[in-house]
Formats: sequence, structure tokens, C-alpha cells
Amino acid sequence: QKKPAETTPMIFGKPFRGTPVPMREVSLENDVGKVIVEGCVFAVDHRELRKSNAWVVSFDVTDYTGSLRVNRYLDAELAKPIIENIKKPGQWVKIFGKVTFSRLENDIVLEPIAIQAAQAPRREDTAPEKRVELHLHTTMSMMDALTKTGEAVATAARWGHQAIAVTDHGVASSFPDALKASKNK
Repeated sequence: QKKPAETTPMIFGKPFRGTPVPMREVSLENDVGKVIVEGCVFAVDHRELRKSNAWVVSFDVTDYTGSLRVNRYLDAELAKPIIENIKKPGQWVKIFGKVTFSRLENDIVLEPIAIQAAQAPRREDTAPEKRVELHLHTTMSMMDALTKTGEAVATAARWGHQAIAVTDHGVASSFPDALKASKNK
């Protein structure tokens, strides 16, 4: 029986298949040169080279086991899909590329052969006995958290937690969001 084709959109290159390698395992010593990795873009630094009508596409990705710089010199027309689709941190991508050493970076880099959009893995609580979070700060605790109240309550509900304690500093402003999220579960 034939496997269905990949349905994730291609950003650059031709469709590819394979299992991603954890980034902590990517090195010049143990790789045959080409690997597939998957991760979250956390920095973008594309540079236009006007005199040569080219770009150096450059961005950093992590799978939380390690990080890699994705870097390649491309003619402007070839670079266009990468520049247009990889603009900001936070997006997940799957990359098939060649592992090389960059003297400019003084580190290993991944030269992309193909890039496709990917879905971020969804965290799950697989513990047989669920817990109750008793100390959670949200964006309502100024300069102390990045967690949105509704998202935290929805995640706790999805994980099967019976309760969650929002412990923001000196405010009760997050409680309307928490109530709204708890009613939508």
C-alpha cells in the first residue's frame, strides 16, 4: 500500500520525506552530510546582496535539544520563497539540508535543500495521576510572565487537570479570562 503524499506546504525546494534527527545529534563527525531536522524558528537574519542580485538567507531553528543556523547564498529569485515565508520567530519548519562548516559563523550550519512548513508538537500531560498547578503567573503580573490566562486554563483542562491556581501579583484582572476559558472547555 502506497503512503499518502506530504500535505504540509512547501516553502523551498522539492517535497521530501523522512524522520527528523534531533538537533543535538547533528554534527560534522557523525553525519553523512545530509539530514532532516524540524524545529521552531527563533531568529531571522536574511541579507540582501544588491550588487550580485542575491541573498544570504539565514535563520536559527531549535527543537529544544539543540539549535542550528540555517544559512545559504541564493540568487534573488531562488531566495524569494524563503524570504517571503520565513520572516519572524515562532513558526515551525521541517528542513532537508546539507551539514557544512561555515568559516564566517565559525560553526556548523545547515544549507537548506528543501524547507516545508510544519506543525509544532502539542505538549501533553501523560502522567497517570494529574496534578494541580498552584503557582501560575499570567500576563496580568506585569513583567513577570508571558502566559495568557485563557490559554493556561484551556491547556490545564485539555490535560485533564481538575483545577489551576492563578497567582498574579496584586491584581484580580486575569479572573474574567479564566472564567471565560473554563466555561468554553
